[in-house]
Amino acid sequence: MDINELVTRALGAELGADWPARPAMIDSSDLIALIVIPSFCLMVCWLAWMLTRTNHLKAKAHIELQKRLLEKIGSAQDVIQLAQTEEGRRLLEALTMERTSPLEQILSSIQKGVVLIIVGLGGLSLRLFFSTGFGLFIVIGVFAGALGLGLLVSAGVAYGLSRSWDLLGSRQVRDGDYL
Repeated sequence: MDINELVTRALGAELGADWPARPAMIDSSDLIALIVIPSFCLMVCWLAWMLTRTNHLKAKAHIELQKRLLEKIGSAQDVIQLAQTEEGRRLLEALTMERTSPLEQILSSIQKGVVLIIVGLGGLSLRLFFSTGFGLFIVIGVFAGALGLGLLVSAGVAYGLSRSWDLLGSRQVRDGDYL
């Protein structure tokens, strides 16, 4: 028995299956989808891992700094003396919690919204370059664009409410200028 017979037997030609005389051609849109979809998923997973890892390392460094500071302080009297000075009070406030201002939160929302709208437009623009296929990317593009638009609207509402409730702190914002 030669190799061709073994391959034919393994592929089921003896069971009556009609195999084409030449190999089937792979459509280029299928090939692109086979490469792009897994690459996109890997990129999203990598970005999520990097962001969570960065936040984890920041928290770990913050905890280590607090530990070292507590080791340096010998007694409650030292803490009271530290809290009586302006610099010591600011240091203790900085160690207790990490604050983000409403403007930073609004800016973060705007950045995410713009990125999602661009990703959505990129998914929709695939139809301009390829006449067939990529239906999944169009659906993802519509969802990403809608989510980005929602983030931008939410940032606008948050800005308006923060401004009307005077939550913007000492840096009052009027007509886009810092005073």
